[in-house]
Amino acid sequence: MPEQSFADKSDKEKSPDELKEEILEQRRASQRYFNNNFYSEWAEIYKNIHGRVRPNMYKDKESGELREDHTRTNVCTPDHFNMLRRGTSRLTRNPPNLRVRGGPDNPQGQAMRDKTSAKLMFNWDRAESQRAFKRIVNVAYGIGWAIGKSYYDEVPVVRQLRKLTTTLEPKDFNNLANSDDEQVSSLVQRFGDRLKDQTPFSEQEMSMMVETMGDQTSLKVSTMRYRGPVLDAPFSGDVFPEPGFHSLNESGYVTEMSIRDIDFLKYWSKVNSINPLTGESKPVFSEDACQKVLDKAGSRRFVEDNEISLRRLMREEIELADPSTSGKPIKAPRKRVLIDERHTIISGHLCVDFIGEESEYLGRLWYPWETYGRYVYSEMVLIPDWLGGFGQSTLIVTRFLQQLRNVRLNQTTDFINNKLLPLLKHRRGDDNTAYDVRRTGFGRLLEVDNMADYDFMADPAFPSEAWQDQAQYKLDMQEADPSTVDYSPGTSEQPGPGKFATTARLADKAADNVTSDTLDQVGLFIRDVVELQLWMDQQAMSEPVDVPREYFERIDAISLRTQGSQARVIRVSPMDIQEDLEILPEQGSTLAADDEFRVAGLQQFAAIGERHPDIVNMRAVIKKLAEATPGINAEDIILPPPPPQPPVPPVKLNISLSIKWEELAPDVQAAILQHEGLPAELTTAKGIGHMLDETADAADSAARLEEPVNHDVQPPMQAKPNGKGKPNGSGARK
Repeated sequence: MPEQSFADKSDKEKSPDELKEEILEQRRASQRYFNNNFYSEWAEIYKNIHGRVRPNMYKDKESGELREDHTRTNVCTPDHFNMLRRGTSRLTRNPPNLRVRGGPDNPQGQAMRDKTSAKLMFNWDRAESQRAFKRIVNVAYGIGWAIGKSYYDEVPVVRQLRKLTTTLEPKDFNNLANSDDEQVSSLVQRFGDRLKDQTPFSEQEMSMMVETMGDQTSLKVSTMRYRGPVLDAPFSGDVFPEPGFHSLNESGYVTEMSIRDIDFLKYWSKVNSINPLTGESKPVFSEDACQKVLDKAGSRRFVEDNEISLRRLMREEIELADPSTSGKPIKAPRKRVLIDERHTIISGHLCVDFIGEESEYLGRLWYPWETYGRYVYSEMVLIPDWLGGFGQSTLIVTRFLQQLRNVRLNQTTDFINNKLLPLLKHRRGDDNTAYDVRRTGFGRLLEVDNMADYDFMADPAFPSEAWQDQAQYKLDMQEADPSTVDYSPGTSEQPGPGKFATTARLADKAADNVTSDTLDQVGLFIRDVVELQLWMDQQAMSEPVDVPREYFERIDAISLRTQGSQARVIRVSPMDIQEDLEILPEQGSTLAADDEFRVAGLQQFAAIGERHPDIVNMRAVIKKLAEATPGINAEDIILPPPPPQPPVPPVKLNISLSIKWEELAPDVQAAILQHEGLPAELTTAKGIGHMLDETADAADSAARLEEPVNHDVQPPMQAKPNGKGKPNGSGARK
């Protein structure tokens, strides 16, 4: 039975009008979903962090109009602003330290991992990704959800630099052909052939240049400031995933709404995109569609006027005028166009469709990089929600506590003001002048016709519990987010004022747990972003890049230590990053180094190391302590390691023995003579002769033992030990 192939009917080729209607409807559906469920909360948080409140309104009895009541205190406490500011600054104080895992397990693989890590951190700094990262964390901390966008970019820069005329080369005149100075432009035209050949100037030509241009000249020098992946932070109200999405990469589409200019249209009208399904290459934007969009630009109102957008709600909350209603110049300096770009998957391939001014389909861009099924958008959710998608936020959870704290603060302020300004009753038309009674901050006057019209009643006593409410509300908000509160605990031996050591340690533990969990979520976002940037760099990087040594030192590169390299920069080629690698952000590398408990812990560990110097590396402990202490540079205060000591020479021993040479065996004598380098032939020969004599004697003895016994032969006389020569025995052998 032949296999059946299934195809999604939505992937069929659609006309530009069909695509336009589909994209706009998807974006509007997402916008309605977000507006009904999230935008009001986000706008309220935006109002709180700006210290704004809704005005107290009352209805005027005479005119019937609503007027603002200025007699009552109506202020907002900065609790949410403090939480947002301190939490964001603590999480984003430092750029991340990145490590990679994967590749071959050998010295070459370790060098490749070190180079890749250093190159990724170099990209982060050169692309100024830290600026976008701070903004993303700030938004995610406030509303629970933020978006980062990664793309590959080139940043050319033209600098106006001065140079000595005598040092100019033919290539420097390429930027002077259109000079406003007629003498300079004529000089460039005169050297036209020389500039094409790029041959050096002669002394006569150099003198002519100095006479015409002076000792110095100003040149426009074109340089490539950066080429590589970039992180951007689009506004959360301009990004529209699928309604009810669980995660960004699982969404059926992601639409971004932005305001662009004519340069954006010109760029994409000259860039070709290759269709992976057909292999066809054509410009991303149609020039006819771009012209139609430019003709409509400026004659219509933007989406903020026609629809309920997050920007519009936020402006209304803080009473900020909309730019489109604040007055426009007679002639706009540059035309702005509204662009909708939808990222989606068509037949298994990622692509971007563009709509201009909600009326014209501009074209389609197929992803120029292989992102392995992932959008170029990465989401940051610091507190995950059960339903996925948008996360939670401590600012959203504590917004009602903020309202209660504002109400109680306003009430107590009004009560104090009333107590400080007593009420004074006086008859209308009395003889007292205003100077006699009305003094600055004296009191309030009640003017009556009859002094018996009003009777004073005793004010109710102000309960002491009312003063405790504000402290309790603030404590509740601190419990919701303890990582942003400075408890000033001191140490366990000397806790801060009003704090027990146990209370300080518990507060420390709660703050550390919350911060650790938040850092895990930040690390996931960094990993997603840097993985996208690594994939783009692997496919687009074409030239080697010189990475400063400091980026290798941040990760304590093993390959750098084993090779003993002292170069100021290390070259990373495109082939050094061509491996299947996994990004591992260093835990806590972005955290601010002002945590008192972290310093106290290192100090305690240093004290332990002093008692056990054979186990603890005190130099490493002191270095970590210096890095964790604000305002201290570890390289300035720590001495360099001492130079290596020369190797200890081997111990020489002299042993003297007193022994008679003639009593030594011949073989021992020969061995000693050979060790000292002396001839040992005679000793060896003597030893051999002695051995032969002994062998002969042994042979004679054996032969005598084999002879028969002769009884007629008298045994020889043996001398007695006393030496008198008498026979040893009493008589002859019988």
